[in-house]
Amino acid sequence: MVIDDAKSYFASEHRKFDLILSEPSNPWVSGVSGLFTTEFYGRVRQYLTDDGVLGQWIHTYELSDGLVLSVMAALHENFRSYEIYIVSGGDLLVVASNRAQLPAPDWSVFRQPTVQTDLCRFRPVTPEVLEASRLVTRRELAPVLADFGQPNSDYYPVLDLGAERRRYRHDSARGFNALSAEWHNLLASFMGRRSGPGSDTLAALPETPRIHASALSARLRQWEGRSRDTTTADPELQNAAFTSEQWDAWLEEGKAPSSWQLWLDQMLWVSRFRNGGQAGVANEEFFRSALRYAERLQAPQTVRDIVAFRHAVAAWNFPTASSAADRIIPAVLKGARLIPGDELRDAAVLAKLHVGDAKGARMALDTLRQFTRRSPDDLRSRMLEAYVEAMEGQAATAAR
Repeated sequence: MVIDDAKSYFASEHRKFDLILSEPSNPWVSGVSGLFTTEFYGRVRQYLTDDGVLGQWIHTYELSDGLVLSVMAALHENFRSYEIYIVSGGDLLVVASNRAQLPAPDWSVFRQPTVQTDLCRFRPVTPEVLEASRLVTRRELAPVLADFGQPNSDYYPVLDLGAERRRYRHDSARGFNALSAEWHNLLASFMGRRSGPGSDTLAALPETPRIHASALSARLRQWEGRSRDTTTADPELQNAAFTSEQWDAWLEEGKAPSSWQLWLDQMLWVSRFRNGGQAGVANEEFFRSALRYAERLQAPQTVRDIVAFRHAVAAWNFPTASSAADRIIPAVLKGARLIPGDELRDAAVLAKLHVGDAKGARMALDTLRQFTRRSPDDLRSRMLEAYVEAMEGQAATAAR
């Protein structure tokens, strides 16, 4: 155990390491922000072996998405590959390497006896849980960081100057945590990572939205396979089961709802309960039964378009999602408030990007901006803007 200043220690050792873990205190503590700068990462890079990796912890509480991005910009300048994981409490772990591509993680280490002994007091950390903790890689963040501006630096202490204010305001970098929620499922499409229904009924990392949602969905499927006269003391499962049962009863009764907007809201909640944590894999029977119900009761065309839109988005059928968005957006602009603005904007823009429609993506982004509830600093807003700008740049280059 060595107690020393990290920069001095590395400079004096003249060694290279296979693994460097950096978990400093909060950056609003005097001097700590210097361990999140581009200059520090430039030194650390030199102290890694060819196959070595850096594990950088970054907390998201009492920060903003912009401040976290200033740290990511510093890492981006110095490492050829990295991937961000979400860990307990919504904090982030960045695994970075000098290699052009990170090696695939080997989760079998969690089966080693000594590791299992260390973790025996916790819920099982399975490969399924660990895979669900993966957020985003260097490639997906590159468009955001390309024109980000000033990375955190010893000479431009962006983090040091901003962290105290964010702590005073009790801010949080919500956008990163939200990448683990339903929007992350769409972002996963850029990484080609499909994931079906989870099997873990207990969330090993319950504060992580994707892992939490997957576990609840698994418990709900298990519950729905039991007899109806059983009960549960799990309040979250009670709510999910009751909402789901109401939905099934609604469809079976065959009676039109008093409000199609509330019906669509109910559909969204049931979809989250039943399909939580999935990416690129649609619950076909769920969506088809909803569409059959809407068609049988002659729901407004926009309602049917929204059902088809959600189905296509869940299945990563982006041509169909793009076409449905073209029909939904004019109705929304005329006052039809049948779908949350951010849900429509996120999915419509990404669908347009996947089909290579730069003009359509820009139109959806700008037109639906008025309906967003997010700040411009939110990571999701930054990513949508950066992705659209990147595709516009590619289209302009190809036209020359």
